[in-house]
Amino acid sequence: GFSIHMVFSSAIAYLVDAYSIHTASIMSVSDSLAFIFSGIMTILTPLIVNLIGYGWMFTILAGANLIGMIFSILVYFKGKNWRERSMQD
Repeated sequence: GFSIHMVFSSAIAYLVDAYSIHTASIMSVSDSLAFIFSGIMTILTPLIVNLIGYGWMFTILAGANLIGMIFSILVYFKGKNWRERSMQD
């Protein structure tokens, strides 16, 4: 839960900084996607647990979270170059 919150908070902070003109739109889309994903996972969790068990399900979720953290680190190091390049176009 904590690391998912950290990735989500970092993503929102980056999006708000990157698209400062459309802050309200970014926040609403980000929150909507998070709520939709939460609803889908609430429905799918019992089905997935019955199919593959708790261990594999949470291993897969931890892997997805790790991928999200890697992308956050990538944005941290490459984000400045990406923003500069997008401003030139």
